[in-house]
This record gives sequence, structure tokens and C-alpha cells, in this order.
Amino acid sequence: MYMMVGVSMKMKIGLSKEIIIIIIMLSICSTVFTGYSVFTIEKNLSEKLILQKLTNTTELAYNLVSASITSSIRNYLRAMVESSETIISNENKKLEDQLIIIDDAILNARSQLLTYIIGSTGYMYLVNTDGTLLMHKYSQGDNIRQYDFVQEMFANREGYMEYAWKNPGEKNERTKAAYYKYYQPKDFYIVASSYRSEFIDLFTLESIEEKILSVKIGENGYLFVIDSRGDTIIHPKAADGRFENLSNYIGESALEKVTQKKDGSLTYVLTDIETGEKTNKMMVYKYFKEFDWYVCSSADLDELYASAKDTSLLVGFSMLMILLIFSWIGVKISGRLVNPIIQLRNASREISYGNYDLVTKNKRKDEIGELTQSFNTMVVKTTNYISELKEVNTEYNDANINLEKTIHKRTEELADKNKRLEEEVVMRQKTENLLVEQNKELEKVQVSLEKLSQTDSLTGLYNRHYLNSYLENVWKNELKEGMSLSIIMMDIDYFKGFNDTYGHVLGDYCLKKIATSLIEQFNKEGYIISRFGGEEFCGVVLNENIDTIVAFTKEVLSSIPKLKIPHSNSSVNDFVTLSIGVAHFDNQELMSIRKAIEIADLALYTAKDDGRNQMKVTHNKKQVRI
Repeated sequence: MYMMVGVSMKMKIGLSKEIIIIIIMLSICSTVFTGYSVFTIEKNLSEKLILQKLTNTTELAYNLVSASITSSIRNYLRAMVESSETIISNENKKLEDQLIIIDDAILNARSQLLTYIIGSTGYMYLVNTDGTLLMHKYSQGDNIRQYDFVQEMFANREGYMEYAWKNPGEKNERTKAAYYKYYQPKDFYIVASSYRSEFIDLFTLESIEEKILSVKIGENGYLFVIDSRGDTIIHPKAADGRFENLSNYIGESALEKVTQKKDGSLTYVLTDIETGEKTNKMMVYKYFKEFDWYVCSSADLDELYASAKDTSLLVGFSMLMILLIFSWIGVKISGRLVNPIIQLRNASREISYGNYDLVTKNKRKDEIGELTQSFNTMVVKTTNYISELKEVNTEYNDANINLEKTIHKRTEELADKNKRLEEEVVMRQKTENLLVEQNKELEKVQVSLEKLSQTDSLTGLYNRHYLNSYLENVWKNELKEGMSLSIIMMDIDYFKGFNDTYGHVLGDYCLKKIATSLIEQFNKEGYIISRFGGEEFCGVVLNENIDTIVAFTKEVLSSIPKLKIPHSNSSVNDFVTLSIGVAHFDNQELMSIRKAIEIADLALYTAKDDGRNQMKVTHNKKQVRI
């Protein structure tokens, strides 16, 4: 009784509908789970990639600002040293002409140099090659040879350096910047120095603004610079009066987190004050202590998530198609399960009416087939054995046909799934290719910045920093047993007179033209040429014999007058000329790179003392007759 009631209640919705509902529910759950998983994975991967890109871009912008500041400080200090050198040379000439006595010359030079204002605490000073301070604001007469920066100065003769220092009365050390130059007539160094933080006013936004604003990150991303109060220093939308303060867009609490953490990243909602439009943004920032600035890069997260949403939509569409296919399969399966039961129900009705000449068709081998078979056996006991065999054979044939159809349908379904998988693989490959291209662009930017740090901005030659690194690498790694090294020091004759006569613009033109000629002549394997400082150049040649070096240097010496750069203030030629000093060493004779440069420099000064427009060559420290 109870079983009949239970079966009756279930059949109200139908067994076939129950099967279809179960398959649809399973398909919907699978679709939702798969779509959410794909979107989450794509979103997390995209966030990591954009964070790395923003971090790299911010680091490049930070390095650009730092390099621009260093260049401004170097040029300013160098101008102070050259101006002081002019004052000292004038007083020295008066002394040589016996127009004044030595005490007056010293007093005049000291009174002028000590009036120079460098930053707020900086000053000029003179130190001889023994390390004694000949003139100093605080410590005149003291010996400072023991300091590392003094040893560096003595080794290089002229250049720019930074070191930790504190003036009398100060508690903490700070980074100090200095430019120095050796004054040969009196055997001392002229030095201009001050704390690096006191040169802020030398730096101009125009030197970096265009480069920073030219960087684009995606469609709507950009670089910008703010101070610790959130006020805009550089921003692509600052020109139209927008983005005056970052806190107006990200809130005071978010800005406070940035200023406390100094370096890091931040995700926030940017609200446009005029339109009220809200945009999800990601920002990476880095603190620039000297200016109290924050160098920042930002990107649009909505733009970032677009690809993840597209992928989720594609997956959702694919799962919807699968849902329809499974629904169709559910209908087929439910029909296959329910139809035999309906047939048994109809046959039972016929029997209840007295019609026993009836056989229900049976195509199944499961429990339902057994039930049908038992029913048929009960109804048609008199049916002969041959008819039963024919009927069974017919059932087998029908089953084979249905099996072939099922296999064909399953094959088509698998082919459709493979096609969708191939489309997903292609889409992922496109994403990977895009990432590779972005990495290549970052590598190009890094190569450009590295090239800028190695070359002289005026002449295009390698700079002094690159020369020192190259020689150090040669000394440590490349100078093998049996190889030779040649240092070729070159100086433009009477270049100061050239500048006085023609002006610094033509002076720069002269340097560029000579540099172009030297680049062409040193364009050989094992040859490099660099700007050593001012009007001096330094060439390095590896693994050439002394005869080759002498012949090559003669060609260089004779090539400069052929440029026909007029020089009316020269006493040796109507055109600009060079004086050259060469130091050639066989491998076993070379003691150090610094010593090699000193010997080449000494040969250069010998050439200048002997009348200029000539070359002097030493081989293993001995002078070579030319």
C-alpha cells in the first residue's frame, strides 16, 4: 500500500523529467564553478604581471631623476672649479710678470675663492699632492691624505665624486658632492664641494618632465611625481588644472599610508572630481629622499580585468553549449529509461481488457529489460522458440545500429570539444606573446638608459666612468699572458685660447668634430676611445706591438689639422692640433692601470712642453725615438 502511494507521488512529475532536472543542475553547477575559477586565475595572473611592469617602470623613472640631478650638480661644481682655476692662473701670471709679490697673489686668490657660495655650507679649497690643505674654510694647514676620497682624487687628477662627510659641529654624516682638478703649475688640486642635498635648486623639471610624461602603461596608465604632501609635481593631466593633490582622489588615509611606507604599491578607487566617474587603479611608488618626492606609476585595473572578463565570457558560452548538449542527452537517456516502463503499463492495460495475444518489445539488457522479458514470458508462453530467436536477432541488429549512431554522436562531440580547446590554446598563446613583447620593450628602455650612463653627452664618446670600468675589467679578466696594453692620452693644443677667441659654442663644435674623427680611427677590435675630461681624450689599445701603435698614433696626430678647424690663437698651426702621450707596456712590465695612465699623462705633458702638435711615446717606461 505504502509503496504504491510513494510511486504514485514520484510519477506526478515523471521519471524522465527528474533525470533531465538532475543533469541540468549538475551542468549549471559545473558551469558556474569553472567560470569563476577561470576568472579568478586570470585576474590574479594579470595583477601580478601589471604589478611587475609598474615596479620596473617606476624604478626606471627613479633612476632617470637621480641621473639628471647628478649631472646638474657635476656641471655646476665643474664650472666653479674652472672659474677658480682662471682666478689662480691670473694671479700666477701677475706673479710671474713681477706685477705683484707672492703674498699679495695668495691673498688675492684666497679672498676671491672664499667668497664663492656653493649651496648653503659648501666652499672651495686647495690641497697639494702631499695632502696638505693650502686653503680651507675650516682646516687650513691640516693633512687629509688619509681619506679615501683624497686618494681617489690624486689617482684621477680631474673628476666628480660623492662621499660621506660631516662638517665641524654637525652630528650626522651626509652625502657630499665634489669636483676637483689638478693645477700643474703649482702642483695642487682645486676642489669645489658641498652637500648633495643643497643643490636642489640646480635641478629643473624640464630636464625629466618630457621623458616621464612620454611613458604610457597600457591604454590609460602613466607615470607621475608628487611630494610628501600629495601635491602634484609632474602629472600628464596637471596642465589643465586637474590632479593638484593626490589626496583629493585617493583620500587622506591612503596618502598617509604612502608617506609612511615610502616604497610599495596601492590599489584604490579614483573618483573624477568633475564627472564623478570612478575607476579602479593600481599604483606603485618609490620615495626619492633628496627632493622629498614620490615617483609613481599607475594603471587602470578595469582595463586589466577586461581580458579576464572576456575569458570568463568565452568559458561561460562554452559551458552553456555543454549545458544544452547535456540537456539533449538527458532527454535521450530519460526516453530510453522511461519508454519501456510506459510500454509495460500499456500492455498491462491490454491484459486487463482480456487481450493476451500481445508481446511487448524489449531492446534492453538491464533490470528494465529483465522486467519486460518476465512480462513477455508470462503473457506468451505458447510462442514458439524460432519466433523468439528471430525476435532476439532483430533486437541485436537494432542494438548495433543504435550503438553505431551513439559512437558517431560521441565522436562529433569530442571533435567539437577539441576545437574549443584549440581555440583556448591559441588565445593563451596570444597572451604569452603579448607579455614577451612587453618584456622586450622594457629591455630596450634599460639598454638605452645604460648607454646614456656610459657615454659623454656632448661628444658621444665613452665617458670617464665607462673608461675606468673598462680598464678595471681588462686588468682583472681580459689581460692574458703575452698581451700588451697601450694608453694614448690626447689634449687639444691651446683649447682655452680657442674658447676665448671663438666662444664656447664653437668650442663644443670643435670637440664634437675631433671626437667624430677619433671614433672613426678607433673603430677597430681591441681599440676604444673616451673623453677623459675637458679637452682631453684617452684611447686604449689591446694586444698591438709598439711599431703598430707608433704608426697608428702618427695617423691620429696628422689627421686633426686635416679637419681644418681654424685656430688663430695657436702658435703651432693655423688649425686645431693635438699633443699626444703614449705609454705602451708588454704584459710582464705592466704594474697597474693607474701607473700606466700616469706615464701616458707624463708623456703628454712632455709633448706639450716640447712645443705641442707632436707625440711622445714610452715603451715599458722608456722613451722611444720617433
